[in-house]
Amino acid sequence: MTRLFLSILFMVTAAGTAFPSEVELYLIPRVERGEADLLISDIAMIKGDGETAARIGSLAIVPRLHADGYLDRSDITEALAAGGAGKVRIHGAGVRVVSPGGGGVTARGAAVVRRGAAVTFRAVRGNVIVETRGTAMGDGAEGEIIPVQVKGKTVSRGRVVDERTVELAL
Repeated sequence: MTRLFLSILFMVTAAGTAFPSEVELYLIPRVERGEADLLISDIAMIKGDGETAARIGSLAIVPRLHADGYLDRSDITEALAAGGAGKVRIHGAGVRVVSPGGGGVTARGAAVVRRGAAVTFRAVRGNVIVETRGTAMGDGAEGEIIPVQVKGKTVSRGRVVDERTVELAL
């Protein structure tokens, strides 16, 4: 009986050390992109043992993943997998990545969205983001408010983020 107990005790303690502790990422909803590479530690608060958290925090995020100004869970999972991060629990929907000093909003410039163009219409409130397809009802440069037709004849207004995205902050 003592042998069985010692065998079970050994297996439990060995299993506890064989697998690294789980790491959790709490995504920051909006971050500014600097000149240096974007790291996991820039976009999330990391909870886990010190060594593992530091290793995961130092993983660089490939620029193509945030070229559209947004990192969703699949982009973050891809960056973690490329760095061999192992099991990581992600809390949050995604991260908005903006240029320093203005969130990508520029003065009136050339239209990036043309009337009749298919766009992604994104409604944002806190960490909740709802996206649907829509049609731009007017021309607009980055930062301008334009009307977008969504769901039949419903028209909503949102700020132009880029040539494919119009966003309404609720």
